[in-house]
Amino acid sequence: MTDTAFRKIDVDKLEEDILLSTDLYDPDPRGPDGALADAKAKTGQVRTALSKGDTQGALSLILTDPPYGSEAEEAKARNDDFLGLSRPRIDQGS
Repeated sequence: MTDTAFRKIDVDKLEEDILLSTDLYDPDPRGPDGALADAKAKTGQVRTALSKGDTQGALSLILTDPPYGSEAEEAKARNDDFLGLSRPRIDQGS
């Protein structure tokens, strides 16, 4: 028996009304380098807020103007790291 694929042509590539993830949102106006610079700038502010026990302030800083888009992966990772760091303190109610 020969190996026959159900589809040899990817018909999804031929469809004109395809929805791409880039169509769902506008790109981050800061660009990947600007988003990373903003995330790095927030680092000190978030650490200061956490050291003072201000978890709400730290969380507010993290969630204000977060990086987004497929090109800002490093900035999103840095932002997510701080969200993870503040999570245990929020859960403890400090």
